[in-house]
Amino acid sequence: MSALPARLPSDPATLMQHCTHLRVLVSLSVGVGACAAPDADPESHAFDPSVPRWSLSVEAEVGGADEAEGMILGGVMGGVLLDDGGFALGEGQTLEVRFYDGRGAFRGARGGRGQGPGEFTFINWVDSPDGVGVTAWDPQANRVTSFPGLQGDPSTRSLDLGAAGPRGSGAPVGLLADGTVVVLHGARENDLTGAVEGEHRDTARVIAVGADDSRILLARPGTERFVASDGEQSGAPLVVFGSEPRATVMGPTVVAGGTDTAELTRLDPTGAPLDPARIAVPALAANPDAESAVRQAGVAADSAVWARIAPYNPTLDFATLLEYSRDLWTSLPARDTLPRFSELRGDRAGHLWVRAYVLPTADSVTWARMDAGFDAEGRVVVPAGWRILDQEGDRLLVALRDAADRWIVRMLRAEGAS
Repeated sequence: MSALPARLPSDPATLMQHCTHLRVLVSLSVGVGACAAPDADPESHAFDPSVPRWSLSVEAEVGGADEAEGMILGGVMGGVLLDDGGFALGEGQTLEVRFYDGRGAFRGARGGRGQGPGEFTFINWVDSPDGVGVTAWDPQANRVTSFPGLQGDPSTRSLDLGAAGPRGSGAPVGLLADGTVVVLHGARENDLTGAVEGEHRDTARVIAVGADDSRILLARPGTERFVASDGEQSGAPLVVFGSEPRATVMGPTVVAGGTDTAELTRLDPTGAPLDPARIAVPALAANPDAESAVRQAGVAADSAVWARIAPYNPTLDFATLLEYSRDLWTSLPARDTLPRFSELRGDRAGHLWVRAYVLPTADSVTWARMDAGFDAEGRVVVPAGWRILDQEGDRLLVALRDAADRWIVRMLRAEGAS
């Protein structure tokens, strides 16, 4: 996300030109999506109550009020579970990759702020190709840095998409065992500048970025997008709604699909399609209460965004901005269904974790774990405010904030899973 200007304009029209990208991200986060019809058989799917529900136990916790070395978390910018039972985190203030053991004890850190080899200007994603080494992405420098562990020289290389796509329009979604970075790439909604109201075309591509080359594994051209545009001002889109692509690395394979469909495509590392699998996750029927919840959540999210911007310009006319926001959200078209799911996450053991879509007002969310055949093995229910950093086998790594707004990271074990 681009940096905010030193001083923002106070008039709503000009301010919205600066904040369009924030509004689009907020809009997408509350599920403004047009979706397919529900499955004919809604009784057999990943989130069915008959799928075993696993309980969660805390195995390690870091952050919070603990001020010991390595325990103060100024921001959690990603995390990954390691095969030795511990985990690693991307720390947002120091820009370190920190290593912890299975009890949460701090083992050491790599990286730090800077522009040299093994240093970062920002961290926004952390993963591991083999459960031992850790790779982190610096989106500002557009490069990935890999650490073999607490010892050994780091390696840094540009996340160069080559002919597959322009810089800055993709984000990593996983690592293959050889260190190849899998990127989900497309024309992002906040890049659709100059759009006018009506129908637009977009593409979504899954790209494998190796040490020496980049190749497209999967391309989905011609996806319809509908843009509610602010034509009287800048012409930039304010709300984009349509199917959203998702991709992840699942063991030695890559899995991709859209949130409004139940079809997932599995690829080998060369991009050859494996068995297309249908996951039976039905779309949810929309209703007036759901529509109202989405609109109210949108207004609330806008209020939160502008509250964060306020320090840059204390003279903002919040009353006018909120009226503008309410008018915009009220004008959104009604939907017939809600997304089938909101997130995919694979692990090195070959499981696929699927996050159920829930309304913005929900206080909990369900994740289901599927096997290699996309059959649901079990599910866990976590508070909606928890951010899942990683899932591996029967362990989960989550980030949350305590009552004092301090970051906490917990490593949990799903009892009953294996």
